[in-house]
Amino acid sequence: MKCIVRLLVGGLVLTGSLAASAQYQESTGDVAIEAEHYSNNLAFSDHEWLTVCDSTVLNMTGYASNPSGEGVMYAFPDDGTITTGEAPELRYEVEFTNPGIYGIWVRAHAPNPSADSIRIGLDDDQTGSGEIYTEVTLPTGTGYNWTDGTQTLDLSGITPGEVHTINIWMRDDGTFIDMIFLSLNNQTDPRAALPTETAMSSLPPAAAPVISPAGGSFSSSTDITLTSCTPGADIYWSDDGVTAPFDGGPNGPFTSPFTLTDTTTIMAAAFAPATHLDSQTTTADFDFGPPASPTTVLAAVLPASRSVQVGGSATAFGTIINSGTADAIDCSIAPTTTVAADFVYQTTNPTTNALIGTPDTPVDIAMGDSQSFVFAFTPTAEISPTDVQLAFDCTNSDPAPVTLGLNTLLLAASTTPVSDIVALAATPTGDGTVGIPGDTGTGAFAVATVNVGSQQTITASADTGNANLPVTLSICETNPGTGACLAPPANTVITDIAAGATPTFSVFAQGNGTVAFDPAANRIFVRYQDAGGVTRGSTSVAAQTVTP
Repeated sequence: MKCIVRLLVGGLVLTGSLAASAQYQESTGDVAIEAEHYSNNLAFSDHEWLTVCDSTVLNMTGYASNPSGEGVMYAFPDDGTITTGEAPELRYEVEFTNPGIYGIWVRAHAPNPSADSIRIGLDDDQTGSGEIYTEVTLPTGTGYNWTDGTQTLDLSGITPGEVHTINIWMRDDGTFIDMIFLSLNNQTDPRAALPTETAMSSLPPAAAPVISPAGGSFSSSTDITLTSCTPGADIYWSDDGVTAPFDGGPNGPFTSPFTLTDTTTIMAAAFAPATHLDSQTTTADFDFGPPASPTTVLAAVLPASRSVQVGGSATAFGTIINSGTADAIDCSIAPTTTVAADFVYQTTNPTTNALIGTPDTPVDIAMGDSQSFVFAFTPTAEISPTDVQLAFDCTNSDPAPVTLGLNTLLLAASTTPVSDIVALAATPTGDGTVGIPGDTGTGAFAVATVNVGSQQTITASADTGNANLPVTLSICETNPGTGACLAPPANTVITDIAAGATPTFSVFAQGNGTVAFDPAANRIFVRYQDAGGVTRGSTSVAAQTVTP
């Protein structure tokens, strides 16, 4: 389990200017930065860094209650988004006295270490030619823990007294950042004793308020709560989306929840003039309207399985079908089975399979229409074959019913190269159902495969999964040109499948009774297993008895 921290070093000129802010004063070779005492906090798109200190705010999951200062910075919202390029950003200004190579340490907490990560940079360079990317493993355990300090920033060429900016960009949301520590030649290990925050050129900023809920669409009145992690701070707010809050108005100080009933924008700031500079302003948009009419969705996945090496991507296509009587709103895909892998999805053109839209962005689906997606798991550790269930969900629907082999993905990952048999089944009727003529007749279907992994000896077999169906199954490898069996059908076929090979198979189902039409339960699975019995590919079709 790990958290990735990406370090970027170089120079990128940004237009605009920062408001006057406090600067950390390095004088001894060490700089201890409280994450909530930033010089500037820049939101981007629908994500932002929030200062939090209470697990009940925003219904956060994974919050740890032992921060070093007033609060921690939370990458919000935690919806599985991976941000690349321009992203929500924290800036910390530091006046350096001692040139040299500084080790970087981050005290952080990752509720999902396989997914949560950040990028760190110097002087605003996130995309310039001077980038340096490196990975840092976040120590396992509860609460906040330090990275190992092996990454560095080269400040050997600076002039004493220069001010430089340390940047933190959100990558994966859901991360909690508590402290950043810079140490000249790593002269100090912050793990030995929690460092005291370095002196600043003026008072630190008050923690910007958290508005809860953090905006969104509502169909009825909602109560608003404002909180700041700065003890004793007064929170003032405006509700017209125009007037900036000030110390004394236009509304406040906040003492208890207030109710919103109309579309508006809330702007809030915290003030504690005796001990802190004024906070930055937090903004949240609230939209009130009638609720969307409910609808019903269904889903399918192809291929049904992927087997990859750790670090590689296992991709598959998914489709959401709006079978209801209203438009489906904000439809998305998310795994509900926990596996050690990063996840991303994106809409595709159903005709060409080309990517459209943007990653991890929900989409509306018109009544009676469908939307295709591609999704990918990137394993960070070994995964034994696991039927990963996915939530194909829209805001005005229940998730699509889960059917094993139809809209799940059998996912496996190994640390060594393995075969990855992508298998697609075709039935004579073309509807994904093999018909068995009468109670004792024999139905058949074909399976085309391609090994997009490494060469392995594979055993192909067919079974009925968890269902006890009155059928006898057999399988053969076929001539791809004629479809004829290369050997008599048997219980299994053992064959060597080279990388890039495309063997084909036929499966035969002889009836021993009546198979009812129940495509969710009555299915025939074709599995491709390596010598160790690990499934490296699978597909399935529904089965039913039909009139001869």
